[in-house]
Amino acid sequence: MSIQKSVVLLPYNKTLNFQMEANTTVNELLLHLQQQEQILGNTNMWICYSQQRNIQLNSNNIIGNIANEILIVICQKQQEKQKLITISIQPQKIFSQFKASSLFQVQELLNYIRIQYQLNENYQNWECYSENQNRYLKPDEMLGDIEMENLVIFTNKINIQKRIQIGQNIQFLIEAELNTQIQQIFQSVKAHYKLEGDINQWTCYSYQQNQYLDLNSKINQINGEMLLITTQNSIFKTENLFQTSFDIFNTNQTNNNTNQLFQSYNQSQQNDQQKILLNIEILEGVIIRQLLLYFSPHTQIEKVAIAILNYLSINQSQASLDLFINGHQYNNQKDRVQTLYQCGISNNAMVQARVRWLDTKVCLT
Repeated sequence: MSIQKSVVLLPYNKTLNFQMEANTTVNELLLHLQQQEQILGNTNMWICYSQQRNIQLNSNNIIGNIANEILIVICQKQQEKQKLITISIQPQKIFSQFKASSLFQVQELLNYIRIQYQLNENYQNWECYSENQNRYLKPDEMLGDIEMENLVIFTNKINIQKRIQIGQNIQFLIEAELNTQIQQIFQSVKAHYKLEGDINQWTCYSYQQNQYLDLNSKINQINGEMLLITTQNSIFKTENLFQTSFDIFNTNQTNNNTNQLFQSYNQSQQNDQQKILLNIEILEGVIIRQLLLYFSPHTQIEKVAIAILNYLSINQSQASLDLFINGHQYNNQKDRVQTLYQCGISNNAMVQARVRWLDTKVCLT
């Protein structure tokens, strides 16, 4: 039987009305309140008091069948803590560190960043992604008590490039919005290649994350991430390897115009076959980025470093890069003027690039 109840939430002075089953326990009610109102802390310390019955209810008590009963819930107030935040603001490529209160709301943090860096964009449209929690934070939630947290702030709509491989025969590039789900990519691939079967039986594996991705998960901000899609029967054959590219992946488009997302680039494939693909891991303090770049075999090592700095929008007068390719160090002038070919660096080489800031870097503390 469903009963109307009113809950007064203290110290937030908030009144909520619920329709709930009479056999709902107090503990279930408290957990529901915590999740709905996004209140940090342990509900074991909360107190639930019935105004009509004039008693305190235990966590295992049922709320009962008194209609329109007023329940007063006293939450343990979250203790304020100082936390260290490392931020990356995109696409401006601004990086900084500062301390903030754990009770700071995300929207307060975004407004502070807007003022600090004199950004004209409306911060209410920004998105804040926590690399520690692997999720996007809501504007009205508190930063929480993770002592050190890496946040990526997106000040406008970002399109991320992904490299897709189906079986051993098909590869193509896409550019997708950050809110694109894996299943939406599946649907477009299925429609374009006229595949049969249930996409719920397909799998998507990320080489960079070294894990399978959930069908409902959204793509992350790793630019150039390689995704391996395995179809229902795990076999997908075609006569020739070819490469295609999506136009901007618009999640509002229907399957009827999915084919318009694909364009063939045969010349691009031929050019890539003549180049070397480098798998680059960029380290800057606690921030780690993944990047895939193509280079001519005759590219000097120094030009690889410059290309990475350009990607980060970092001036050479501000920082330099320590390069390690397949475990070997390439940081002296003699090595830097050598080409990839001369150094024996081949396709799919692993590159670690460590940003070394010069004295000109300014960081908030």
